[in-house]
Amino acid sequence: MPYRLILFDLDDTLSYFEDYWEAACKDAFASFPLTAGLDHDRLFHEYEKWNAILDKQYIAREIDVYTYRNQRFLRALGELGLTATWDEAEAFHALYFSLCERHMVVRPDNIALLTKLSQTYRLGIVTNGTVDVQMRKIRACGIQPFFPDFAIFISDQVGVAKPDARIYQVALNAFAVDAKDTIFIGDSWQNDVQGPRAIGITPIWLRRDPHVPIPDASVRTIDILTDIVHVLQE
Repeated sequence: MPYRLILFDLDDTLSYFEDYWEAACKDAFASFPLTAGLDHDRLFHEYEKWNAILDKQYIAREIDVYTYRNQRFLRALGELGLTATWDEAEAFHALYFSLCERHMVVRPDNIALLTKLSQTYRLGIVTNGTVDVQMRKIRACGIQPFFPDFAIFISDQVGVAKPDARIYQVALNAFAVDAKDTIFIGDSWQNDVQGPRAIGITPIWLRRDPHVPIPDASVRTIDILTDIVHVLQE
């Protein structure tokens, strides 16, 4: 089937957590007055643990993004017998994310891929998160030229988050393209496969961990993003 529109997830699809996560966290721990004198390896271990726990709650829509990002800091400090205020957690996140940009990288393979795809398809991003954070990631990764503002759909701005069907429909409406003419590519089974498929978009699952089982063999799966070129040529 000839598709007209390709929608991408952002986090761990076009922007990669492992590029900046640990380095930016430890830079922030070293610079933030409340954590500067702590064991940064131990603190990172606790921070990463709570990030994983709270991420599941955020994906399940049990907590909002602000609770997710602030509580991981507060809970990690609690594991070390320390406390902080909500405002201090907000300040830490702002520092952390300002440092993330130092470690985010432009991946030439992704730029080449988007250059090729943009010659044939319309391209968009549908992502969960806040506008300021997600837009800074898009700029830092060098992909903004491929996605004008009207082609970027961020849950904080749209008012609903993946996997709610309404956020995908907002994207389809903006492009005036039908679901049957659209592909969605992302790494989250719930947000990037089940959500789009529920309204008729063809999902392609970016299974970044080859050891993770495929829940439904009827869904097309790729291991690296650039493999999408081969799928589209079939």
